[in-house]
Amino acid sequence: MFKIITSPRKSITSALLQTNVAPKPSKVEALRRLPLPLQKFDASSLPPGCVKSFLLDGDVPDNATSQAEIARFCLKNKQSQAMAWLFLRLEDVAPGKQQSLQLAHTDEVPPEQRLTGKDAKFLAAWLAKWIGSLPLLTSVDVNNNFIGDEGVEAFAKLLKLNPPLQHLNIGSSASSGRSIRKVTEALIHNTTLLSINLSFNACEDGAVFGQLLERNTTLQSLDISNVRPLKDVADADFVKPIADGLAKNKTLLHFGGAYLPIAEQMLNVLRSNTTLTSINLNSATDTGFITRPELLQALLRHPSLKRIQIHRCILQEAGINALLALIRKPGLEAIDVSHCDLTKDTVKRILAELRDSPSMQHADLSGNTLTGQGRRIAEVLTRNENLRSLQLADAELSTEDLVAILPAAIRHDSLLELDLSDNSDFTRAQAKALQERLLLNKYPSTAQVKNATNALDLLLNEENDYKLPPDLIGHLVEVIGAMGATGVDTLDRIAATPGRHPKAPTSE
Repeated sequence: MFKIITSPRKSITSALLQTNVAPKPSKVEALRRLPLPLQKFDASSLPPGCVKSFLLDGDVPDNATSQAEIARFCLKNKQSQAMAWLFLRLEDVAPGKQQSLQLAHTDEVPPEQRLTGKDAKFLAAWLAKWIGSLPLLTSVDVNNNFIGDEGVEAFAKLLKLNPPLQHLNIGSSASSGRSIRKVTEALIHNTTLLSINLSFNACEDGAVFGQLLERNTTLQSLDISNVRPLKDVADADFVKPIADGLAKNKTLLHFGGAYLPIAEQMLNVLRSNTTLTSINLNSATDTGFITRPELLQALLRHPSLKRIQIHRCILQEAGINALLALIRKPGLEAIDVSHCDLTKDTVKRILAELRDSPSMQHADLSGNTLTGQGRRIAEVLTRNENLRSLQLADAELSTEDLVAILPAAIRHDSLLELDLSDNSDFTRAQAKALQERLLLNKYPSTAQVKNATNALDLLLNEENDYKLPPDLIGHLVEVIGAMGATGVDTLDRIAATPGRHPKAPTSE
């Protein structure tokens, strides 16, 4: 039955008016338009620094450390709207840049700021509410916080909702096997998460990871390093379901299995798997704390591995020969053999292979004795033009070694990171030259931040308490001013009062 229009002109006018009315702004747009994250807040209760500037003046920091400090304050004080406002405004500070909520607990974070289970529960609820409106926020890291079962289970519930979260780190959460099982069950049907770190937690058994690997079809990175079963089971029984899941999985690109027992089943997987491009097998030892040569041989035969970590693996001659062949292998881009107690002869052979490697871009030999190897290291830097990162920290390098290394490092324009920290036997002139080379790197990046810290360590160790020229101090303060807690900690070693920038000493 049709409605009779008694006044067509009136009806048309009314329809036009309704069409021209501006739509009511969405909750997100309304929040974005606010000049400050909160309308009212007691200024006397705010800690000084970035938190106070953010809440009172609306200042949005562009460094991750300050952003994390603000986020922790918001979590601890249940300020959901303020944290959402922070990430909405970050879209203006760095348009198009992927955002990461970095809340991992480190030595630089005060103990009272460590996240609890209740904090993690609030965070998971906040993510469920807001992450759909924050397309640039794709990563959350709460590693090494005491969130326990309460916090881990909250993230399990979040993952069941299939939110647009791509990366999650809940390692070292002091949780039991029950909550980790709930996370793996949630991930079986999750199709948005690309990587998860569950390392250094307890688990019920290896089957929870086996089912995840077998049934999830989108996860690209899984780290279960140093995950231990609650009940006493044989290594082979624990590893078997994990190995079976890896064998059936077709999407995983990175597997973190540091400290896991390497049973025969895992070796068989490495012999048959064709999809992994990166693997972490740090401290992968067998009975007698020796790394089986079969492990290196399986890695050598893998068709697609590009990055391999075998930190703290003790190798015998057969394993060393396989390692040398592995470094020589075309396609391998990164190798970590730090703290492997390598002999002098083995170090020589490794450096020769690194020098001639057709594809190696990143190498870590830190923690091995490299005294007297400066000339060979220089040859690596001179001949291997693909190299981007070389880490030689805590390697007992001598003054003579640096004399050989420095000219080659200066000429290697593609080198992004050279870590020579914790090698104290350098003269002031050599250390200053190295520092200038690192600070003038053509590629400002995270590597440059590390280099600034490493070079400062060379100058500021207890044996060489050097005075720095004023112009160099100014450059240092500029470079590490945005480094957050790491930079402040390094600066504190120069200044008498923590938190203050150093006064420029007189040049010698």
